[in-house]
Amino acid sequence: MTKTFRLKSLPKRIKLQPIEKKLTLRIKGDPISNGKLEAQIQEEICTYLLSYNILFWVFNIHGKLIKTKRGFRRLYDENRGFSDILVCFKGYFISLEVKKCGGVASEDQLKTQTRVRNAGGIYEFVTSVREVQFVFSRLK
Repeated sequence: MTKTFRLKSLPKRIKLQPIEKKLTLRIKGDPISNGKLEAQIQEEICTYLLSYNILFWVFNIHGKLIKTKRGFRRLYDENRGFSDILVCFKGYFISLEVKKCGGVASEDQLKTQTRVRNAGGIYEFVTSVREVQFVFSRLK
């Protein structure tokens, strides 16, 4: 979004881009999953959850495309930043966001992490099945 400002020392029409500081987090990750895509890691995690008969849902938000006069535009809803896999395990609500090694968590994902944790749930960034096992091992 561009804004037009009129200042005495500058020409009358200069468009300045507003500066936004975005909060992000780089995920170091498990060396076992180095070089794998997020989709491959997510498939491995889902296979693990299925093998132990753990209740889970895969929940990916891609937004929807709407047609405009100039083409298509991606429209997101209020669920931006929600995690990839939702798990119900031993009475706990666990939200797993799958990232590849070196992946970056968005500002929306960090906000959602705070909201889920404040509500009493568990929200973790995972890069391998081993990290999922570690999350489950911490539960009583």
